[in-house]
Amino acid sequence: MYIEHLEIEGYGVFKDKTKIKFNKGLNVLIGANNSGKSTVMNALRILLDKNFKKKLDIADFSRKTDITSYKKTPPQVTIKMFLIEDVDSDTTYSDELVTVANWLTEIDNPFRAQLTYRFYLPEKELDMYQEEFEKIEDCDVFWDKLEHIFLRKYRHEFLVGHPEHNNKVNYDELNRLSLHFVDAIRDVERDMFKGSSNLLKEVIHFFLDYDLKDESNREVEEVNEEVEKFQREFKEYSMKLIRNLKKRMENGQEEIFKYSTKMGAHKTDDESLELDGSLSEVELYSALRLIIKKETGINLPVTHNGLGYNNLIFISLLLAKMQKDRNKNYLGENSSVFSVLAVEEPEAHLHPNMQYRFLKYLSEEQDKEVNQIFITTHSPNITAAIDLDSIILLQHDVNDNVQVAYPGNVFDMKDPKDVTSKKYVQRFLDVTKADMLFADRIMFVEGITEQMVIPAFARKLECPLEDYYISVINLGGRYFNHFLKLFDEDNENAIRKKVAFITDRDPLRKKKTSNSNNDYKKCPAVLLNMDKDNYTYEDISNPMWKKRRNLFDTGNQKVRGFIQCEDSTTFEDALIYANPTCTELIVESISNSREIEILMDYFDKDIEYLINELIGSSKFVAEIKGMKECMSRESVDKKEILKKQIISHRYLMSVSKGETAQELTMVIMEDKDKKIQVPCYIKEAINWIAEN
Repeated sequence: MYIEHLEIEGYGVFKDKTKIKFNKGLNVLIGANNSGKSTVMNALRILLDKNFKKKLDIADFSRKTDITSYKKTPPQVTIKMFLIEDVDSDTTYSDELVTVANWLTEIDNPFRAQLTYRFYLPEKELDMYQEEFEKIEDCDVFWDKLEHIFLRKYRHEFLVGHPEHNNKVNYDELNRLSLHFVDAIRDVERDMFKGSSNLLKEVIHFFLDYDLKDESNREVEEVNEEVEKFQREFKEYSMKLIRNLKKRMENGQEEIFKYSTKMGAHKTDDESLELDGSLSEVELYSALRLIIKKETGINLPVTHNGLGYNNLIFISLLLAKMQKDRNKNYLGENSSVFSVLAVEEPEAHLHPNMQYRFLKYLSEEQDKEVNQIFITTHSPNITAAIDLDSIILLQHDVNDNVQVAYPGNVFDMKDPKDVTSKKYVQRFLDVTKADMLFADRIMFVEGITEQMVIPAFARKLECPLEDYYISVINLGGRYFNHFLKLFDEDNENAIRKKVAFITDRDPLRKKKTSNSNNDYKKCPAVLLNMDKDNYTYEDISNPMWKKRRNLFDTGNQKVRGFIQCEDSTTFEDALIYANPTCTELIVESISNSREIEILMDYFDKDIEYLINELIGSSKFVAEIKGMKECMSRESVDKKEILKKQIISHRYLMSVSKGETAQELTMVIMEDKDKKIQVPCYIKEAINWIAEN
């Protein structure tokens, strides 16, 4: 059995009824601050944590700015939990089924059960409520009056099965479902280190004589007999200790109690005070301390551990307690039949490597003791360590309503292409790229140069990306198709956020004598369509443009593609096309820097002079020089374009990708005089992604 989904309405950020679906194993909730992660955790705690408050405060209600709907109907909180049988498990579910028998909404295989929590104003208070708020228009006044006049009259209830049947929960049944919660802000020293803490006491008491309890092939009576024998032996030892203490106190106690005798504290002369007592196993647990035992023989208190290690130890003790709580032989019908572990922000105290090991263990090893695990996180390390299917993304839409996305579910596993894409995305989400799941908006780019330079251009345009929580994600090539489904607005599981795909035109050509499409080669923009007698051209070879041309439509609201104008081919090419005379862009790592500088200096001369300055024996240089006479006959406007294209392509041929990207970023950042122009398609993409 596991929690299939929750429905939350009127609680925290969940103004309207919102459904959150869960996996039967690990569930990792991610999202921006105040996106609802903690609210989901608290909803689970209301339902399953015996120690969590059930009566809510005024701040727990969702607050709509329009209070018209509240004038007749008081605000209330409704949380519904839907349980379903795990048909893939080999475990028998007799205890689970018996426990939730009265909760069932479907008895077929798989069975389904429902638990509903309501926090509401009783109906008998409605007349007074409506009279009080009939003329209230101010939102703040409404909530203030609700808190001070009516909140104390609110009640909570738990219903089972179909809520309309109004069947109240049996708390003995509810108590057999349990949730153990680890807060992001916790004092593990208080909760764990000393034997006097309830957690350590419980664990010690259960695992005492565990070698006997764990032998499943022995009869229970035989095990109990053996345990009782150890208890009798302990009692004998403890009585020897008590007698030893009493003997050492014979004279001392007479001195201690003489004052009470003199003050007449005893009614008769045959009364006196003495020290006596016994020592139980449970009382002795308080003498135990967790220590770190070193191979060198030096023992240190656990307080010498780092906070991260101690948090792992604390969670391990919780898991041990959950194992105890599920043991039917030990607790009988008080044992838990369904247990949940909920951890908030484990990264708060864990090193990235520890985060990975922690998540791996929970996801792979703990299905025996824990039915489901819920984790909230802001950590890309954790997101990168888990399966895509475990991720649940909470986000706000433009109306400030919470939307829930399930990245692993956007792919159709019956479609081989989707299977490939899902595997690619899963591999892609390493620590650096998992940031795309946490950003409010995303710009996907093909290479390192765009990734580094675009943020610098954004600052130049006074649209710093960090102000809009925009991440630039380098795909390392034209792999956009694998990610498109993650943001497909027609898919109910998709992520709803603004996404820009910035891609290259990459035109191609091949000789007409060739019949094979494999013979297409990259074509510089300056040579595009220049020799149609001998070549066949493709203006844009980008498969994304061919298959998803609608993405480049300016009408797209959430997901758009951006590509160079027809006079450029790649990012570096477009950069120089927009800045054909800007020698500041000739950074140290550019080879042929002197040639490019001369070409820029000759930009105002006629095109023949510029072509004459081309050096080298490359095929490109040879072709351009062979077309010099043809180009010299072009119009003035066309010559201007051709000169830009010649310089930009020679620059592109001289780039050292990673190193040049770093140097260009610095140059753009230091461009106080605004000499450097932003390529038009990059400017358009930045302005669009920053729009509300």
